[in-house]
Parts: sequence; C-alpha cells; structure tokens
Amino acid sequence: PLVYLCSALASLGWAVATGNIFVMISDVSDLAERQSGRRLDGFITATLIFAMKTGTALAGLTLSLFMKKSAFTAGASASPAVERAILVNYLWIPLAVSVVVILCMQMYPEQRTEKGNS
Repeated sequence: PLVYLCSALASLGWAVATGNIFVMISDVSDLAERQSGRRLDGFITATLIFAMKTGTALAGLTLSLFMKKSAFTAGASASPAVERAILVNYLWIPLAVSVVVILCMQMYPEQRTEKGNS
C-alpha cells in the first residue's frame, strides 16, 4: 500500500513538471519565431518527443542493467542485493533525477509579457 501511495504522489509531481515542460516549449517556439520569422513548432516538438523516447529507453536499459548486476532471477525469491537494486531503481534514481529537473527548471527565465507587447 505504501508503494502505491508513493507512486501516486510521484505521478502528481511529475504531472506538474511535464505540464511546465510543454509551456516552456511554446515559449521556445515563440522566441524562435521572433528571431527567425518562421514557426518551428513541428521541429521543436519532434525534438522534444525524440528526447523523451530516448530517456525512456535509457531508463529501461538502466533498470535492466541494475537488476542483472544484482543477480535477479525471475520467479526466485528476492535476495538482499535484488531488494537493494529495486530500492535504487524505484527510489534513489528517480529522486536524484527529480532534484536535477527541479534545479534546471529553477534556472528557466520567467518572462511575463502582455499580449501584443512582445
């Protein structure tokens, strides 16, 4: 039950961060249009999606390598090494990544302008 509660709380936190990322993408698109005179929405969105898919693939690779290193065997009872690997994969790595993302988002310049006053 505690794992489900923590997963739900983590999902809520990531929902906020993901929403902010898409707002940032529209800011990037607006800035690119001001600088170049062309809308680059498709290119910027494709780059974001590529980065997200690459990150997902690397996360899966990391998970499987940690489990392999801990001598995980499907169907067998979990050894202390496997339990540590699961803890690292589901707690410490996501926590570290979350802190890095939060720090990166704190560096994002927040510029508020009224429509028409760009």
